[in-house]
Amino acid sequence: MLGVFLLSILGLLAAAPAFAQTASVTGRVTDASGAVIPAATVVVVNQGTGLDRTTATNQSGYYTFSLLQPGKYQMRVESQGFKTVTRSGLVFETDQRAELNFAMEIGAVTEQIEVTANVAQLNTVEASRGQVIENRRIVEMPLNGRNYNQLALLSAGAVQPLAGARMEGFSVNGMRVSQNNFQLDGVDNNGIELAGAQRRSEMVQPSIDAIQEFKVQTNSYAAEYGRAMGAVVN
Repeated sequence: MLGVFLLSILGLLAAAPAFAQTASVTGRVTDASGAVIPAATVVVVNQGTGLDRTTATNQSGYYTFSLLQPGKYQMRVESQGFKTVTRSGLVFETDQRAELNFAMEIGAVTEQIEVTANVAQLNTVEASRGQVIENRRIVEMPLNGRNYNQLALLSAGAVQPLAGARMEGFSVNGMRVSQNNFQLDGVDNNGIELAGAQRRSEMVQPSIDAIQEFKVQTNSYAAEYGRAMGAVVN
């Protein structure tokens, strides 16, 4: 029994890091009058890989998808007696918590309403502040020493440390460079004792050629990142 319990704990610990670098989307499905539509089928498709996931709205009309890999998506909503609604060109970024609501029109399921656009998703789910640095800027902007951390200076509140600082990197909101929290693919990438000897605050510094995107959170991030008072870099 103890062995099963320990295996369960280890499983949870292994799964927990996956939340840090993935996105989630939630929303509500209603009809034209604003009444909720329970048991509607909601499908999300990763347009880069073709993988899809399906869920159904609850009695309050809400649906949720978590653990979505960053990328471009299409979403489709179906319900008996309503036209199918499809939205394409949705971009979900690292650690994004998006809200996307659907209003359905009366009609046959075979009838479709399609919306194709690169929609910027406003963060109405939680209060964190930060910025995603996408692959184009990582690859195309000149970086001295190919250090992706220099691009973190594009985020509000991030500044270069004072000359002669013990560690390289960046300071956020007046905190020390060593107060930043680094997550690599959801795994703790902090190793002050060993990394400090190399004058950097992260344990492993990935090559810019290996980074799809990264997010720098500078304020009001979730309690799951409660390691330090500086920035959180995913």
